[in-house]
Amino acid sequence: MHSSQVIGLTLLGSFVNNHLDLLGSALLSAGLLEPGEVIQGFDFEYEPPDFFHEPARTNIDSVLFVGSPGKISSPIYFEVKFLEGN
Repeated sequence: MHSSQVIGLTLLGSFVNNHLDLLGSALLSAGLLEPGEVIQGFDFEYEPPDFFHEPARTNIDSVLFVGSPGKISSPIYFEVKFLEGN
């Protein structure tokens, strides 16, 4: 069995590094980007700020930061999981 995180990082990483324009188009088509917004940054194995002072920190497989140029960006979190058949 392969790691779901490795598959997610490989797929998203490929788009981020080689086809950022296609990823932006897909996010726009899915309604996750507004016209004029762009991908401003990304991170893998992202650890968000600890707002709730959790004893066990939350880790996110990947995050894209999107928004209009010159404005504060919004995060889109990606968490990849396998589904198993019965």
